[in-house]
Amino acid sequence: MLNLKEASLHLSQRTPDENIGFNYTYKYFNQTINPTLDVDFVYILPYKKGTKMNVEELDYLGEKYSNNKKKPKGWKAYSFKSDAPQEIYPARKGVL
Repeated sequence: MLNLKEASLHLSQRTPDENIGFNYTYKYFNQTINPTLDVDFVYILPYKKGTKMNVEELDYLGEKYSNNKKKPKGWKAYSFKSDAPQEIYPARKGVL
């Protein structure tokens, strides 16, 4: 069992007139690191079968509008456009 009195840490200023500063860093990965890919998987698009769509590859906006000029490894994004309004179907079960 952990004794909190033994585990606690007390900080104090060397000089009461000085400010106390600190720094920290963190990393966040919004992805699976080293995923296993099934290259034979066929993605189903959320449109009615036979619908004609214009597909356009999108740019990584960070290259143009942010300090992070490097495109992330494996970056792919697409836009789907149609001349007529289309119904969009859910990609999975659930409430949308």
